Amino acid sequence: MSKIKELENKILTAREDYYNGIAQVSDAVFDAWIDELIKLDPTNPAIIMVGALAPVSEWKKEKHLVPLGSLDKVNSPEEITDWIIDDAKNKDIFVMSKIDGLSLGIQYKNGKAVKAVSRGGGLEGEDIFSNAVKMKGFKKKISDNFTGTIRAEIVLKNEDHKKHLSTYSNPRNAASGVARRFDGSQSEHLSIIAYQVIGDKFFPTEISQIKWLEDNGFEVPKYKLCQSHKDVVSLWQDYQKSIRTSIEYEIDGLVCAVNDLEFQADLGELNMRPKGKMAFKFPNETAKSKIKNIEFQVGSTGRITPVAILEKVKILGVDIERASVYNMAYLQKLELDVGAEVLVCRANDVIPRIEDTLVKTGTVASHPKKCPVCSGKVEMQGEYLVCINSNSCPAQQVGKLENWISNLNVLELGETLIHKLFESGLVTDIADFYTLTTKDLSNLERMGDKSAENVYNSIHSIKELPLEVFLGSLSMPNVGISTIKMVMDAGHNTLEKIQKLSENDLQKIKGLGPQKAKSLYDGLITNKSLINKIFSCGIKIKEISVGSLTGKSFCFTGAANLPRKILEQKVTENGGAVKSSVNKDLSYLVTNDTDLTSSKALNAKKFNVKIISEETFLNMLN
Repeated sequence: MSKIKELENKILTAREDYYNGIAQVSDAVFDAWIDELIKLDPTNPAIIMVGALAPVSEWKKEKHLVPLGSLDKVNSPEEITDWIIDDAKNKDIFVMSKIDGLSLGIQYKNGKAVKAVSRGGGLEGEDIFSNAVKMKGFKKKISDNFTGTIRAEIVLKNEDHKKHLSTYSNPRNAASGVARRFDGSQSEHLSIIAYQVIGDKFFPTEISQIKWLEDNGFEVPKYKLCQSHKDVVSLWQDYQKSIRTSIEYEIDGLVCAVNDLEFQADLGELNMRPKGKMAFKFPNETAKSKIKNIEFQVGSTGRITPVAILEKVKILGVDIERASVYNMAYLQKLELDVGAEVLVCRANDVIPRIEDTLVKTGTVASHPKKCPVCSGKVEMQGEYLVCINSNSCPAQQVGKLENWISNLNVLELGETLIHKLFESGLVTDIADFYTLTTKDLSNLERMGDKSAENVYNSIHSIKELPLEVFLGSLSMPNVGISTIKMVMDAGHNTLEKIQKLSENDLQKIKGLGPQKAKSLYDGLITNKSLINKIFSCGIKIKEISVGSLTGKSFCFTGAANLPRKILEQKVTENGGAVKSSVNKDLSYLVTNDTDLTSSKALNAKKFNVKIISEETFLNMLN
């Protein structure tokens, strides 16, 4: 029996005994088992039921008031310099510590905290309010009559890690695990660090925003205003020399932002990532090790990834025994084989990978001649070795199931349970999830009636999916949600329209490229029967909202009474499209500025784009 399976059985048995009044182990022992399983299999269903009969999945899913995006990353002084010169345009740069925690959006109404929603996929997360209110630094009320969202990170400070949660290998894992415990145990050891305000408050600069948070009693990251790229690079170097270790919680870089928020907003976003902000990452921590073996894993798209099995080494407090090698081209480039001494790092302080070869063996590991899972035919496709037996390779089948569930954020279905369903023959494709009965689920090993009901309800809680989520979750090679969004933004916003596109039509879409175009074209043909099968189970694609702005596009510039994100959200809610730049296809440029000499205003005049005020825009809404 594997270590994971052994721990899972112990935990489930102990929980059953406890709730039947015959507890056999102490709380300390039980918690130790949980912590160990989190290290080995953080999505295991046995974990999410900690502390109560009801699993953590009973956290209510909530939409964010505005999407909570992430940041593009740079890793070198040269890259941050290029960004500042190209995008910051000689503006002051606001720099703060990049916190390595669990992202949270605290929603306020008239100064009172009403929800605390984890970031999730950026559009929707879990409302963990009952836990958040117990955390250090959480503000139930703020003196300012504020309505909107305060973005924050949940962290476990180093001292609290040592004193209260030392069984966790690192503070970030602990913060993530404890914050989502349904019973709220040990939430009081976590801390809230706030860094952004999105709502009915107007701030001209990042510095004024962060000071407002301080004035309202929030703990904020360490910050500084820099005047040049040289100042930013120098500060980044100082952090690595001394400042990083003086901070009482984990950080993994700096957040660099154009201080002028109006200018920052004008730069726009790409895939929910603001162009006016950048994560300037610290170099990855590294350690030396030796390769004991090389295994090959098969993903949902058939790509076969080499994985190096290593002599155990510790990086940032975590034991590392496996590291990704990405693909066969990377393996050959580094000349890797059993016995080679390598430099191992944790990419972004999370994912272990081999950075370099220190001592080569003189040989290079060869790739398998057949799929290591299904023994099917393999072939090189560019840098990747691929199993082409896509219809019957178990690894690909399970990977597709996991990808679908992950993108839909069905928390009750962890990897272990998905594997059980697949191995039992109950679920062989995505559509099979929707034909499961509670009886099917309760018949599984260690699955009681209550748990079966929770899983069933979770699966069926989502009946309508946005088109980009539906297609982007089918595990088509090179095609994800962002790819489908590109196609939709080009005007092909229904399944029928996309299915009618030729490969050549797809190649013409900005940002798609020939490889993604071919993958999407082929993928739609290959998955046609599966798509129809999913529809037959009652799953629908959400209709694009038709409102007063349908068929119209808007670009915003200059100061506004409402936050830019709120205005953009109103566009999409009413069927319109948001654009970050002005061209001949734009319907309206929205600005309150009377001095129309900005580049966007000049372009609007050039292309005969109508310029309207914020008030006029709001009057256009339903």
